[in-house]
Amino acid sequence: MKSFALLSLVLLGSCAGVQTGQTVSYQDNIKGTYEAAEKAFAAKLYEDAHKHFEEVRSKYPYSKYAVLSDLRLGDLYFAQEKWLEAADAYDFYLRFHPRHEQNAYAWFQIAKAYYNAIPENYFFLPSNYVKDQTATAEALTALDKYLAQYPEDKSVEEARKMRLQLRSQLAARDLHVGQFYLKRNKVKGAAARFEYVSKNFADTPEGEKAQAALEQIIQEDT
Repeated sequence: MKSFALLSLVLLGSCAGVQTGQTVSYQDNIKGTYEAAEKAFAAKLYEDAHKHFEEVRSKYPYSKYAVLSDLRLGDLYFAQEKWLEAADAYDFYLRFHPRHEQNAYAWFQIAKAYYNAIPENYFFLPSNYVKDQTATAEALTALDKYLAQYPEDKSVEEARKMRLQLRSQLAARDLHVGQFYLKRNKVKGAAARFEYVSKNFADTPEGEKAQAALEQIIQEDT
């Protein structure tokens, strides 16, 4: 009986050793794949980096490296100036990891991705304020969420500057329409636009211009 008990202990010990070895190997595989992705990213081998990040996500979905891979895919697209893909990747990360420590960073990155997606101004093309404002609105939404949830974050000052610039761009559109109406003697339409801008964008230079234009209309009407 003693021999049987001793043999059982040896076998159990061997199995435990195998399981421990497998656990170490499993963790090493996850870490190694993730580190390979980071090295490829640093070397700007974006296809290789993408492949390794995706491998971590698919093979090891419950590891901390899978969470980081979700976030880094956003960074990967951002580095390639694929702004909308980057915003989508960061949004995916936030939806599936709503309490992760890097969420402030992700929200600000979404804002920057949409900010970068706004069409550039060229002298031979219409100004930004007369173009599609979808990216501007998305950037502002992300900035508002970021500023509301993370008021002490390190990038708050930069975010506020971006927000003011984007709001100025939206205000410029309506200010431009008001000026267009005024030139064609459509005074009521112009006044309505100026009033809207002065009330809703008072924190912008355009809001001040709209208020001045509105006061001029009122003065001339009296």
